[in-house]
Amino acid sequence: MKIFEVRGTEYEQGFQVGEFFKERLQSQAEKYEKALEKPVLLDFVKGAEAKLAKEFPKLLDEAYGRADGSGLSRYATLLMYSPEVFKKEDGCTTAILQRPDGKFLFSHNEDDGGFCYGNVALVKYVYPDGHWIVGYSVAEKLLGSTWAYNSDGMVFSSNYIAPAVTDLTSISRYYMVRDALNARDLGGVLRRLARLEVASPFSFNAIDTKTCEAVNVEKDVRKIYVTPIRERYARSNHFTSSPYSPIPTTGNTMFRWWKANDLLAKLDPETADIFDVRGVVDFEGPDYMHTIHLSPDRNDAEKEPVTVTNFAFDQEANKFYIRDFLEHEEIIWDYDQFVPNC
Repeated sequence: MKIFEVRGTEYEQGFQVGEFFKERLQSQAEKYEKALEKPVLLDFVKGAEAKLAKEFPKLLDEAYGRADGSGLSRYATLLMYSPEVFKKEDGCTTAILQRPDGKFLFSHNEDDGGFCYGNVALVKYVYPDGHWIVGYSVAEKLLGSTWAYNSDGMVFSSNYIAPAVTDLTSISRYYMVRDALNARDLGGVLRRLARLEVASPFSFNAIDTKTCEAVNVEKDVRKIYVTPIRERYARSNHFTSSPYSPIPTTGNTMFRWWKANDLLAKLDPETADIFDVRGVVDFEGPDYMHTIHLSPDRNDAEKEPVTVTNFAFDQEANKFYIRDFLEHEEIIWDYDQFVPNC
């Protein structure tokens, strides 16, 4: 896995990430530039730009930075970071177990198609005031759409939710989850996610290691639905606590949700360790519909959904276990450890 650090303002960070992913982003340019020839999509992008300038100006700067660093046009970049337009779906499964002492064991599989060595990296974003965020970064997504953690002891993962409704007049989910990574406590997470309507639904898991508290937030286009996480919790890619739940959807989200909860229920919080919780999302069945871990050894990661990475956190040990299934590597780090390799 490629690992690097970027520093500076949001624009400067975006520029550095855009430069790093330049080859990959340039390979996607034609698709988005051609789409912008449709007046309806050009008008959409102009509207999205205006909304971002009002509500998330620093994140708009970051998107501009990615565009300028990669050589894509700014409008093509804004369209790329609007997954609702192209009905971009992705999948993932999260399993969380809380020990009797309040400490958490956390494991998250990131499943998606279109991933390859050239469009993913582990990146540390360092701000001028010293605040930092580390996360699994994808060229075609903003940070936060997978998993991340920050210098305030906050650990996050995000799960796409198959939409009951979408609203293209609202802010893309990519920007809302990116903004939530700056939260310094759970109250900050909830305020950021409740503040605005969003274009498509998502779920957001957040652990505050300072207080040993955790929540799952389901965000539909207008409201948030908050579930405190105590003892054990698992989720995949459908609503579970909103008025929409449960909505049968495409893929194997219902199986992953059921199986992860079933396996978590068999763990003893007093004796389970990070490898037990990680084992929940490692479950492999005989076929796509009956598995949690989607092995890239059995599927083409650039064409089909596969498990591209697993992120596990042991709060008691204060360690991260990060597996890259594309390159078959594992990183084990202390919370404040970060070792660039490029």
